[in-house]
Amino acid sequence: MSDEDIDPADLQRQLDDIKGAMGIDERYPGQRRMWLVYGLVIGGVAILTNLTFVIDMPNWGYILVWFGMVAIVGLAQWKLVSGAAKRPEDSGPSWWVLFGSLAIALLALWTALGDVIATSSTGAVRGAHYFSHALIFLGLGFLLTGNLLRGVRIKRRDRLPFYVGGTWLLVLGAFTPHIELLQYWGYAIFGVVFLVHAVASYILTGSE
Repeated sequence: MSDEDIDPADLQRQLDDIKGAMGIDERYPGQRRMWLVYGLVIGGVAILTNLTFVIDMPNWGYILVWFGMVAIVGLAQWKLVSGAAKRPEDSGPSWWVLFGSLAIALLALWTALGDVIATSSTGAVRGAHYFSHALIFLGLGFLLTGNLLRGVRIKRRDRLPFYVGGTWLLVLGAFTPHIELLQYWGYAIFGVVFLVHAVASYILTGSE
């Protein structure tokens, strides 16, 4: 390529994009710390859920544990977002709309497939099917988040945890109903891996 083929204006735009890329904690102050909240709460609840299988909790007990987890994570995220100072030009994507839409879609899927899962499986296998759907939708949410963060020019280093997390969540979700070990211990395995992933993401997004 000769010097005549180089568009100075296009080159300047690319340089501006590179310089304009921000770390996630620069654009959304405090968001990096949320990895630790996600890891401790979500990972801890998943491990606790698997351990409570041995005491045979009633269904409402599991519902209470998981809704409690959602409430804690949601409250922490809401306080962070509401307290973060936004720039006037920073409208950005609506994370509530994104994950709210995914949650509604997941409930719609369960409604559509509920009878099929109930008649074709029992016990741990039935629970594994529902859990696998949640993992797949969470993985999809991670991948979409990474792509949306790219649109608001967040550094690739800070988007990487979402791409990696989305990938392993999709893989784990796909295999959970079909492998006996995952049918019985999938919650705990997910919890441990998610906790490690969250801590690693916290460390990665703080490096330069």
